[in-house]
Amino acid sequence: MIINKPINEDRKLKKLKLNGLKALCISVLISLFSVAANAAVINFNSLGGFNSGTVNYDGMNGVLKGSNIDIGDISGIGTTANAGSFTCIACQLNFETGLLNVSASAGSHYVFDAGGFFKITGLFDTGTSLTGIIDGTSTPLLTGSWTSQITVDILAGVFAVSQGSGIDTKHPDLLNFFSETGPFNFANANIQLSDLFAPISSGAGFNTNVTQAIISNVNPVPVPGAVWLMGSAMIGLVGASRRKV
Repeated sequence: MIINKPINEDRKLKKLKLNGLKALCISVLISLFSVAANAAVINFNSLGGFNSGTVNYDGMNGVLKGSNIDIGDISGIGTTANAGSFTCIACQLNFETGLLNVSASAGSHYVFDAGGFFKITGLFDTGTSLTGIIDGTSTPLLTGSWTSQITVDILAGVFAVSQGSGIDTKHPDLLNFFSETGPFNFANANIQLSDLFAPISSGAGFNTNVTQAIISNVNPVPVPGAVWLMGSAMIGLVGASRRKV
C-alpha cells in the first residue's frame, strides 16, 4: 500500500533542509572571512606632553604641513614576532598633504586632498643590545603618501584633530623584526594640535604645536582566491536549492 505525503508536508521538509543549508553556509563563510580580519598592527606613537612638532596651513589654499613631530615608541600588536612596545630614538614624523579642497572646507572644518608624502625617520631600539638599533635616518622607518582626504576640525577649546589615511612602506629591518611583510595601510593618523582656538576666521591659516601623534598601521590580510570561489559556490548552491523549493 503506497501512502502519498501531503504536498504541504513535503514543502515544509524541503524548507527546513534549505534553512539548514543556509545556516551551514553562513557559519562556514564567517569562519573563512574572519581569517582576513586578523591583521597585524604596527603603531608609531608620540609620548604625549611636550612635542617639538608643528602643523601649519598658510591660508592660501595650499597644503597642510607637519614638521618634526616627535615619535617616542613603536609597538607591534598581533605581529608574527616581537609583539610589544619599543623605544624610537630621535624619531620624527614629517608630512605634507595635497592642496586644500575649498569646496569641501567650511568654517573651522578643513579638508585637504590626497597626495603629498609622510615620512618617519630615526633609530628603532629593538631592546636587545646596541647592535639591535635599526638606523632609519638614511632609509626612513616609514614612508608613503596620503590616499584619502585629510581633515582638520578645530574643536571648541584649544586643540584640533587631524586625521587621514594612506599606503606606506617600512624599513626592511623593521619588518623583519616583527616578521611581517607589506604593504601596510597607513590606516589612521590622529594628530592633536594645541593653541588653536575656535571659532577662527573661515579658511584662515594657522601654525600650531603638536601635543600628541598616533600613527596606526594595519597589514591587510588578503582573502585567498579559493575563499572567494568557495563563497560564490555556496551562494549558488543556496540559490539553486531555493529554486527547487
